[in-house]
Amino acid sequence: MQNADLADLQTTIALLRDRFSAEFNANYVESVIIPYFLANTYRGERLFVPMIDIMFTKENALPCQP
Repeated sequence: MQNADLADLQTTIALLRDRFSAEFNANYVESVIIPYFLANTYRGERLFVPMIDIMFTKENALPCQP
């Protein structure tokens, strides 16, 4: 991590501590709230592969055999 990123991270953590320390236990803030806000979730693009899509399910793929 670069120094600017580390400083931003430390500032963010300090802001989270200040915001939630009055309402919650310090251990809860350190163990639950701060990791929750610092976790990143990335959502990638949808796969473009033939036959792998919601509309291409096995259900009703072939007509019923009498």
